[in-house]
Amino acid sequence: MVKFLKPNKAVVVLQGRYAGRKAVIVKSFDEGTRDRPYGHCLVAGIKKYPSKVIRKDSSKKTAKKSRVKCFLKLVNYQHVMPTRYTLDVDLKDVVTVDSLQSKDKKVSACKATKQKLEERFKTGKNRIDKFSSRDQEADDRCLLHVVMLALFCLEEAMPMVMEMEMEMEMAMVMLVFLVPESVMGEHAHAHAHAIKQQQ
Repeated sequence: MVKFLKPNKAVVVLQGRYAGRKAVIVKSFDEGTRDRPYGHCLVAGIKKYPSKVIRKDSSKKTAKKSRVKCFLKLVNYQHVMPTRYTLDVDLKDVVTVDSLQSKDKKVSACKATKQKLEERFKTGKNRIDKFSSRDQEADDRCLLHVVMLALFCLEEAMPMVMEMEMEMEMAMVMLVFLVPESVMGEHAHAHAHAIKQQQ
């Protein structure tokens, strides 16, 4: 069976007091242990998410809204839902199974985890990675619509262009020859050549 519950995998906790909270797998135990003879994982999750920050907030209020509260827990594989996202924050040195044995170790591990997650939140990484391909496709579609509109306007403006004694080649060179066909699309490029042949 393919192992997909790997470290740095983002998951959602389904059971317990932290149900519905997002977490990241720090260490996985596929074969189980003596105490827990079933597949489980050590997760570091977010107990309290940062609040939305607006421009008029003061620096003190912004710092307060950017705080994160964390939790550490051993969770059964049946009680987590994996996502397609990963978090490239190294928590192996900070969070271990031994840190759950005593309260002092757990508190110190939670503080270190909190510091790393807050640092990642403030730097703004991993925010738009999941939308990059979709945004690129949307930008390409918008650019295609703009080019089509420009071609339509150029066709409508041809009488004025002819009055100014401009050649058709000069008017079309920016759209047909400078804009690649992959960006314009086949239909826009064919439409441009059709306009050129009509003149």
